[in-house]
Amino acid sequence: MSRENVEIVRRAITAWNGDDISIYRDLYAPDVVAEPGTLGLEGVGPIRGPDAIMAIFQRMRDSFERDELIADHALAEDESLVVPVRWRGVAQGTTTVVEQRLFIGYRFREGRISFQGWYDSLEKACEAVGLSPAAPQIEFAD
Repeated sequence: MSRENVEIVRRAITAWNGDDISIYRDLYAPDVVAEPGTLGLEGVGPIRGPDAIMAIFQRMRDSFERDELIADHALAEDESLVVPVRWRGVAQGTTTVVEQRLFIGYRFREGRISFQGWYDSLEKACEAVGLSPAAPQIEFAD
């Protein structure tokens, strides 16, 4: 199942970079939980459901002139996946590029994302989804 799960995340990243995240509704399980992890605001707990997650994404994206996710591989095993990414954006009204390295952890159920969390280290992301940092690496297809 790892290859199929990588493809789901690759599609999500492509949609994000294409500026239309509406396909996320089809990629998320109805009871998906997103955890801000070590990158979230203090006091912000789990976010439940596709619409709530997408609303937060949209608010974040609205504060940027443009932004993108850059990823080339994932660590994958069974129904867990961790994707090291670079997020890069330009805030509204500026020309300054902001860049952040993060690790997104995923769990899947029945071909959909059932959990997503954002972390500042590979180890924390792997721990959150029950994946070994030495899990097999799968390259994203172009």
